[in-house]
Amino acid sequence: MLFRRSTGTSAAAHVLERLLQFEHDPDDELWILLDTDHCAQGSHLQSFTATLRDAKQKGVNVALSKPSFELWLLLHHADETCVADLSTAAEVGSKLRTVIGQYDKTRLKASHYPLDSVAQAHARATRLDATVGGGYIPAGNTTRVYRLLEAIVNKALPSQLPPPLRNL
Repeated sequence: MLFRRSTGTSAAAHVLERLLQFEHDPDDELWILLDTDHCAQGSHLQSFTATLRDAKQKGVNVALSKPSFELWLLLHHADETCVADLSTAAEVGSKLRTVIGQYDKTRLKASHYPLDSVAQAHARATRLDATVGGGYIPAGNTTRVYRLLEAIVNKALPSQLPPPLRNL
């Protein structure tokens, strides 16, 4: 589910609410992917933190990216040592455009993210996240989307996975 920021439904609390209303099987894992972006500061911080705690209490897994999901995409092409100074989603998007030549968040191209690069992004994100403290909200740039990928891989049979993802 994608939500437009202008409607206010991309706020973490709204995303969690919509997910919890979604019909699912009892053994399904529930995940929300959130950016810290502007939500983890100022007047938004208290609500954002409360939503993260609420998600945990309700058994919903959270994959945070700081500053934005685009960091996960960038790690498909760039080493984790190159992302520490990117403080905004706009900066990450700009770096992504530089690295792959173009980037439109509404029209991702599968050719920009081949399976081999997914395995690389996983390794880079894992290393990056290991260096970042902060508990619920990371203190530095990171993306925890790799945790969702691991959950998917761990539930699959090896024969169901493409070769680059079998050894995650």
